[in-house]
Amino acid sequence: MKKVFLTLGVVGLLFTTSCKEENKDITVEETTVVEESNEVAEAAEAALADAQAEVDAAQAKLDAAKEAGEQDSIDAAQAELDAANASYENAKSSIEKLGEDIEATIDNTVDGAANTIESVKDGAENAANDAKEGAEDAANAVKEGAENTANAVKDGAKKLEDAITK
Repeated sequence: MKKVFLTLGVVGLLFTTSCKEENKDITVEETTVVEESNEVAEAAEAALADAQAEVDAAQAKLDAAKEAGEQDSIDAAQAELDAANASYENAKSSIEKLGEDIEATIDNTVDGAANTIESVKDGAENAANDAKEGAEDAANAVKEGAENTANAVKDGAKKLEDAITK
């Protein structure tokens, strides 16, 4: 019986020490990415609205210059309108690029989170398999110990019976 308990104790210690606890810090910063993206998008929208206001003001100056019929004023207003339109188009293309960048960042964050989840899932499956194997090994060791003890008891009983019958 002592052998059984000793075997169980050794198997239990082996099983306990073979299990590795791996703590992995998993941080998904999608909230930060979304908040920063929102701030940048709001700033870009404000810049686009300012550019549109410049276009509207330049158009109003051009219309006023055309009503006055002064060619120098019309040329200056037209140049100002062209510059305002260029500024507006630059702001618009920047916003489109920003949208693509934000989408790519979010996609990368989601992909990274999916990969992290898959890694955690694989780790959990491996740990479960290791635990199952450890339990099977422990059960086999207990079974073997019990068989050895039973054989030892049978041998002792046989020897005792032989000694008594002699």
